[in-house]
Amino acid sequence: MGRLAGKVAIVTGAGRGHAEAVARRFAKEGAAVSICDVMPVQDLEAKVGSEIRA
Repeated sequence: MGRLAGKVAIVTGAGRGHAEAVARRFAKEGAAVSICDVMPVQDLEAKVGSEIRA
């Protein structure tokens, strides 16, 4: 169990850069992560969403 288990994180700009890394790390630590970005949702899902969902 990670340090963020039971927590919820909302990460904006998660399609690239630091925010993408933060979203991945929060998910790894057990948080439920909601991501958003200006890129189309299908692209964001393919790039980041499917990985942090696992």
